[in-house]
Amino acid sequence: MKISERIRRVVLSGLAVLTLCSIGAQAGPLRDYNGDGKSDLALYYEAGGGWYVETTGQVAVAFGASLGGPGYTPVAGDFNGDGRSDFAVYRQSEGSWFIKTSTAATAEVRYFGWSEAYPVPADYDGDGMTDLGVYYPTLGLWYLLTSSNTFASYQFGWSETRPVPADYDGDGKADLAVYVPSNGMWYVFQSSDRQIRGQQFGWSAAEPVLGDFDGDGKDDFSVYDPAGGMWYIFSQRSQFYNVQIGWSDTVPAPADYDGDGVTDLAVYYPDQGRWYIVNMAGIAIAYPLTWGWSGAGPIPVFPETIAPTATSSGDFGDNDPNLYVALGDSITEGYGLSSYGDIFVSRLAALLGKSVANEGVGGEQSEGGLDRVSGVLSWYKPGYMIVLYGANDVFRSDNTAGIVANLRGIIDAAKNNNTVPLICTLTPVSGSHGFMTDGVLALNREIRILAQTENVTLVDFEAALGWNTSYLSSDGLHPNSAGHQVMANTLYDLLR
Repeated sequence: MKISERIRRVVLSGLAVLTLCSIGAQAGPLRDYNGDGKSDLALYYEAGGGWYVETTGQVAVAFGASLGGPGYTPVAGDFNGDGRSDFAVYRQSEGSWFIKTSTAATAEVRYFGWSEAYPVPADYDGDGMTDLGVYYPTLGLWYLLTSSNTFASYQFGWSETRPVPADYDGDGKADLAVYVPSNGMWYVFQSSDRQIRGQQFGWSAAEPVLGDFDGDGKDDFSVYDPAGGMWYIFSQRSQFYNVQIGWSDTVPAPADYDGDGVTDLAVYYPDQGRWYIVNMAGIAIAYPLTWGWSGAGPIPVFPETIAPTATSSGDFGDNDPNLYVALGDSITEGYGLSSYGDIFVSRLAALLGKSVANEGVGGEQSEGGLDRVSGVLSWYKPGYMIVLYGANDVFRSDNTAGIVANLRGIIDAAKNNNTVPLICTLTPVSGSHGFMTDGVLALNREIRILAQTENVTLVDFEAALGWNTSYLSSDGLHPNSAGHQVMANTLYDLLR
């Protein structure tokens, strides 16, 4: 992806002067509930809404403190600036925050957010207090309310990106930042100079983890590979580190557990309630330390803000859950490719090790797909249906609302058939088809909203291909072999 092309479409717009839980630019270490300058072992038991906190020296700080429950997301932060992390939860269904500071007898309730917004609290103004923040993933919108009640909103990101606010420039303020899981790109809007930075560090299977791992006062670009428990760190000093701490069943929980100002490597093994913590010098802080059980988990650093892996209720009816069908136009058909095996449908089948039927028809519009969908579902009885339509509609300048109505009809037909639908954004255009750019962007915005309102998995091909013309054939419309590979990988990440 060319950062200049992506930033051209991700316009930053501040509407006021001025994480995922709070991790960057807060007063003191993350999850320091007793104010001793060291991060604590903190667990949240969702079923009962209980908080359990113990120091690495095994001194209990809280045992069963009640705040939250099912439907509440635990968040970490120092909301009153006293140097201690507070118990706090966000209830997404109504956009409400429940915050019990270390000095309060009861929790304060504040309303800031709504059902489709996710919590991103951090210290955005550098006053030492965690601010309220929510992120709307469909459109990449940030809404912030500082401790001084200053409101700001920004557009920075898109549907595929994951918010990762932290202090990357070392000015004491959390920066707006997003991570792109499909290609491992980080984009940071620095609060110090209002410049946008891009850094490639990661890949589709890696999880972003945050912290200042070299103690320079700046959070680093870091990822965790859950398959092998490997940590990969690229510091702001351009130093690279890779360390193995953890394995496939452990949860990363980096923080400053020894109070030296440097983030430590840490994982939690929920099956046995064990913590494994090592500092960057390789000295064990706790290896292992038992504190927890399988029903409790660490206070999360990131909320789930991107489309989840495609799942169903488990009721496929008489459909085959191991059969997939792709419904679409000439892009799905594989127009212009020299080999059937190059088509994203064929490549997805190879990646999944399952059957993926290709029902792409060249020149077909969304209305044609709506006419065909019932017959396709009846013939194949698939567990999953991949829907990619709209290019021919945009080419003919059809009304966007009508295209969306047809797509909604296809989704409804799949749902009524107990088939799990996945809706795709259109692939980018260029060259002789560059006149379609505005139409593609407009329709893709509506497709993202459609996926959200219909509660179906979004396959964001636009974001994955990133308007990189090297992924397009010479006609500027149909993806080439490399583009189809990216499309297959994007689907595989959602379906595996």
